[in-house]
Amino acid sequence: MTLLVASLALALLQIAVARVAAPLPEHCEKYELIYPQIERDFAFWDSQSPPGISVDTMREAVRLFARGPARGMHFGFIDGKAYVLTPTPVAKYSQTFLSRQLVYLDVLDDLEAKYGHAIPNCEFVLVTTDIPNQKPSGTLVQQQELQQGWGPGTSHPHGIPGLPSGTYPIFRASKSDAYAADILIPHHDFYLLRYDTTVLNASRRLLSPRELPWRSRLSKAYAQYDMHVTRNRHPKDAFTWRAGAGDAPICDGPGGSICFVRRHFWGILEASPHPSLDVRDSNATAASETHLVDLHTPRHLALAIADAAARKAASGGGGGGGSSDEALGLLDEAAQEAYQATLVWGTHGGGGSSLGASGSVSSDGESGAGGQSLPDYLLAHARHKLLLHLDSHGLSSSLERLLALGSTVLVESSGYYGYYTKAMKPHVHFVPWWTRNPEEVFSLVTTLLQNDGEAAAKIGARGSDFARGYLTAEGRACYWLKLLQRLAGSLQHAPTALADFPHALPVRHFRNQHVLRKRVRRGQRSLYGQPFEP
Repeated sequence: MTLLVASLALALLQIAVARVAAPLPEHCEKYELIYPQIERDFAFWDSQSPPGISVDTMREAVRLFARGPARGMHFGFIDGKAYVLTPTPVAKYSQTFLSRQLVYLDVLDDLEAKYGHAIPNCEFVLVTTDIPNQKPSGTLVQQQELQQGWGPGTSHPHGIPGLPSGTYPIFRASKSDAYAADILIPHHDFYLLRYDTTVLNASRRLLSPRELPWRSRLSKAYAQYDMHVTRNRHPKDAFTWRAGAGDAPICDGPGGSICFVRRHFWGILEASPHPSLDVRDSNATAASETHLVDLHTPRHLALAIADAAARKAASGGGGGGGSSDEALGLLDEAAQEAYQATLVWGTHGGGGSSLGASGSVSSDGESGAGGQSLPDYLLAHARHKLLLHLDSHGLSSSLERLLALGSTVLVESSGYYGYYTKAMKPHVHFVPWWTRNPEEVFSLVTTLLQNDGEAAAKIGARGSDFARGYLTAEGRACYWLKLLQRLAGSLQHAPTALADFPHALPVRHFRNQHVLRKRVRRGQRSLYGQPFEP
């Protein structure tokens, strides 16, 4: 008994020391609004006895999730350096999910450069599935206690759910309250779509009263999605249950694991068109033939900068020593500047022109900052006062792009959320819809457009301010730092030496020697030249 008490006290002391051992840099203090999600994510692990993540739990997480079929990898920081602690054959991953892991390899490499000295030794498993993939094994009281806050909670129309009991500490970009053990991180699309440059900076001028005043925006709610995409969910996760018009069931498959959310809403609009709703099926547009990444960074330009980097590495000009393969990921500064300068309207795959004050399109090529312009599909959204958000297979990364445009975003209450979602306030930064019935959108749109949408204009402005204030590259990097420091404090036994992981590889080495060298099959998109921006 005495030994048990001593062990518990030691675990508590380790967590307390780790939390205060490395204060955040001063510039990270301004992002305090989004940090509470970290504490919510670790509340489950703090409730364990003894508190924290045990070695056995982490080893099981690695065994179950750090492999191709589970779309996960085992990462860690040791002595300020980022590693793939348990390398997995890249051939086991599909090209889509390997692409996402490549993004996070770049993220961790960037974090090492920025904050390696401030990141304690830690390890984690990062999974890139669209929805949580924990295996249910019963009901946890701790998870039921989380049924409150934004989104479906204790008042959920379908009652208190039988919850999946995911009990592994998995880093992922989205979850529902049914998955208390999961730990949220920024979505890969922030980096892949170069959010700061192609969204925040490119849309900055649109928000000026002279460039695109509120009165010149169309008094409609606009959306453009692939309306045939289905929603995935776990049958026991009632937080993500979706009901259609008149509470009609729209989920099918085993236990209702597939929900026809977009298709159902599309059918409602086809049956009863609304003059203030302009919802389009992107599957029927030319944009559907272009990869989303290319709309933000034209493929031929992305390949050009990758070629420049490879040539520099091959000539021994990669800098920092090491082999040419080690230097493959280092960008030629001159080539990078030229690359940024060419990202203007009129370039292939990248868009058109800047917006005039009337909302019409001109061709002066001077939108945003540094010559970067807003992709056409976002420009179309920005012309409307209201924007309709619909999640995808799971959480859709479109929300952060829509928030930046200054229009009022109606956010589907799907039950899924990301690392920043709960930092926003309903009817302050966004307007929730489909809290129970999709047809509630009609009355919401009518109300929001009253008096030229004056109330909606304020919500849109606050939503845009939130995106520009908290979702920046610096804000995301600070979130990662805070998260990793908190993780180290929750590990009952943090890794102490690289020797404990005999197969570990530096993230840059694993990226260059393994991921980028994977042979692609016919018809697959090569990972070489994949865009990235911290």
